[in-house]
Amino acid sequence: MENKQVVPLAVCFFILNFLVATQDIVVDGWALTLLSRKNAGAAANCNAAGQTLGAFFGYGFFMALSDADFVNKWLRSAENSSPLPLVTTAGYFAFWGACFIILTVLIAALKSEKDDESLKPPPLKETYKTMLAIFKLHSVKTLILLWFTCNIGSAVAGEASMLKLTERGLSRSTLALLSSYLAPIRILLPMAIERFTSKRALTCWTVTAIYGLISAATSPLVIHYMPKMVFDGSAITIIVILSIFDSIFGTVNFVSTMSFHAQISDPVLGGVYMTLLNSAANFGGSWPETLALWTLDKMGDSPIEEAFNITKLENGEQQLSDFNGWDPVFSLSIICTILGVLWFVIFTPKLFYLQNLPKEKWLVPHSAAGSSTKQRDISYSPLLDDERASNVIL
Repeated sequence: MENKQVVPLAVCFFILNFLVATQDIVVDGWALTLLSRKNAGAAANCNAAGQTLGAFFGYGFFMALSDADFVNKWLRSAENSSPLPLVTTAGYFAFWGACFIILTVLIAALKSEKDDESLKPPPLKETYKTMLAIFKLHSVKTLILLWFTCNIGSAVAGEASMLKLTERGLSRSTLALLSSYLAPIRILLPMAIERFTSKRALTCWTVTAIYGLISAATSPLVIHYMPKMVFDGSAITIIVILSIFDSIFGTVNFVSTMSFHAQISDPVLGGVYMTLLNSAANFGGSWPETLALWTLDKMGDSPIEEAFNITKLENGEQQLSDFNGWDPVFSLSIICTILGVLWFVIFTPKLFYLQNLPKEKWLVPHSAAGSSTKQRDISYSPLLDDERASNVIL
């Protein structure tokens, strides 16, 4: 570990992620002023398509080209086979780093901003005050609470289930390759659903969340029968079908969330507003899986003594009955499903209420740059007073 220069590598990646995260915030805010208010939801489609395309080139595409066996099998002729991959990590980093810098410079040089006084951000100190005021809004507090808790029901369907499926014979390399094949769905689908997510974003989100809960509730069945499916060859068919559905509903879920954030965010504070809401949604998607893994470890040991091996099974060294024991993940899945159903019963009405709130309920007074007067974007007529809104929401 001492010879691997871990600390310099960690510092480099920290700086890189800091800069990329900063640019991500800027782009989120830029999209709100670049697009008309009518088309603000389209920013989510661009975001989803762009992230998927970037993830494809940064993960699946790179993993394939950096694997000598894959390149020899699919891209090289027999006489040109080589033990070396087509690309190296250093070369790939250098190429995309250069592209990143060139594109950023071109945008800075060629793209001019409109001199619109109403869209100038407030001073830095005022920005932080406004961010705190945004967080104090009843609508925002309720939305953050919903994002923090909405994935409790599907917590087991993430990494916990993946570990159990791998233990029972599912190959992670197969999933990585399958993820690359499904990239076109995640790139093209946002454009097809834009008309729905831009109008009823949280309705679309609710449909995908119901699918996620059903998928999580049935995941123990897939885990239990995975060894049998791997043995008889049906596993890849089942996984492909499930992966297609997961890609479709997962993309709609992401686009709906981003679209709703774009629609309710104040263009003057777009970066601040979008970052606050996106951070809440991202955190709500990560902590339940972490807690599920920790809880799974505390609930007891796996009944499987040795991971599934198709060769040993064919040789009689393993039996399918070896994988029939009750796994703690099944109990945890039942608990999470019950919590997920309760969440839907309690919070779904609040989701629809938030969706129908007038735009004014998501805005706070703020000072424009160079101006001491309070300005507020009131593009929608208020339908409810603050007291009624707080009573209904909370």
